[in-house]
Amino acid sequence: MYVFYEKGNPIYVGRSNNIPRRIREHGADSSDRYSATFAFKLLRETLGEPEGMAEEIQYAHKDEYRRQRERVRDMTFRAVEITEQVQQTIFEIYAILEIGAVLRYNDFETH
Repeated sequence: MYVFYEKGNPIYVGRSNNIPRRIREHGADSSDRYSATFAFKLLRETLGEPEGMAEEIQYAHKDEYRRQRERVRDMTFRAVEITEQVQQTIFEIYAILEIGAVLRYNDFETH
């Protein structure tokens, strides 16, 4: 489990079976909408939730998508190891409610 913080504010709670790899993927220049899902959500929000296929959005706005991945790279994060899937799910919901992360960014899937 990990939490991204932007300017000290919790903004995104995620879970992964490999946290170091997952953190890198969120901000990597080579990441696409499948591996940099948080940055992609930030892109869609920045663009005003555009209609269309995700691949079209990703490539039509590649410079802004790159900025959003950089934005994620600039965030700080904290992590805690929870290996059991049900506990991860419960903790993710608890963390969002307890720390006030922005719920609209979470999809409650393990990546």
